[in-house]
Amino acid sequence: MTKPSSALDKVSVLLADGESAFALPVLRCLSCVPGVRTTVVARAPWAPIRFSRHAQRYIFVDHARDDERRVAALARIAKEEAADIVIAAGQRTIRLLSTNSEELSKSTHVAHVPNATEFDIAADKWELACFLERHDIAHPPTVLFRTDPSFEDELASLRFPVLIKPALGGSGHGIELFKTPAELRAHFAARPGAEKHVVQSYVDGNDIDCSVLCVDGRIVAHTIQREFLPGYQRFGPPVGVDFVHDAQTLELATRLVGALGWSGIAHIDMRYDAADGKVKIIEINPRYWGSLLGSLIAGVNFPRVACLAAIGAQIPEDDFVETRYVAGRAAFDRLMRGLFNGRPDKEDRSCMSFVVQDPLPDLFGGLLRRHAHA
Repeated sequence: MTKPSSALDKVSVLLADGESAFALPVLRCLSCVPGVRTTVVARAPWAPIRFSRHAQRYIFVDHARDDERRVAALARIAKEEAADIVIAAGQRTIRLLSTNSEELSKSTHVAHVPNATEFDIAADKWELACFLERHDIAHPPTVLFRTDPSFEDELASLRFPVLIKPALGGSGHGIELFKTPAELRAHFAARPGAEKHVVQSYVDGNDIDCSVLCVDGRIVAHTIQREFLPGYQRFGPPVGVDFVHDAQTLELATRLVGALGWSGIAHIDMRYDAADGKVKIIEINPRYWGSLLGSLIAGVNFPRVACLAAIGAQIPEDDFVETRYVAGRAAFDRLMRGLFNGRPDKEDRSCMSFVVQDPLPDLFGGLLRRHAHA
């Protein structure tokens, strides 16, 4: 039976991976839903989210790498806390929910997640490239690095410059650019035991990404963002984005999630190709994303919609407003620079208001990181 959205007024949510870097934004989004009570479960005893005023309870689960025991603990805690919904923020735990949703569903509603096959295609850049090729979905030419002679023939089919990327991983880690085949060969020759990598033609253009929540291959909520302020790492996520409407980007995302039959959240990295004017799929992050609070400011509270979908409630009309968002340290830097110059940028929306309302996770998180590197 479909429940009205007001059912969230007294819903208890179990956030299953408080140790994830994306858990605190998810918790802050849930805190904007009146009446929602959130219990945080974590594999770390002192994750920064522990200090958030939005967590009604923090539970440390001391068997981080034993998935069977962890699932049993989540099921037990869900019963003890009378949790209506279990939700995950990070990639590892989302896959854990995916492979154990039947067991967990005996204790609580599980927020929509892709099945393991869909998840593994999305998480592996080579598997995704093969999937996109089979379904004729626009993407940059991509080959898998191998040491056998056939790799040279495949390399000749790529347009340089190229990027090399670890097949598994995200947030721009391990990505490097090479202008010539000789540079690329020298790089791999110096690392004969390198992990699985893809080699992909570099798309000269601009990043434009689509965040989605899907149910059975259908997008029920989305936002689209275009980079205006690059990240601190060359290929890392941007720190400033404009939320925009873009029909071509939404159409491509719709084709992709439909072909996958995707359920749950995802952040689809795309790039506008200046050479042909087309948007191309770069990769999929099958988890929540760094600009999640920006999506909230733009008008889409993805964790809220995920909870509504989990209990079969009516989903609000999918729409968002065009706005500018700056995240993290960049927001503070721009604020200070604007105040110093006497010209604060009033168009910027940022995460600063969330930090001001809930400062302890950021304060203690910074202290814990400095202690870890001391």
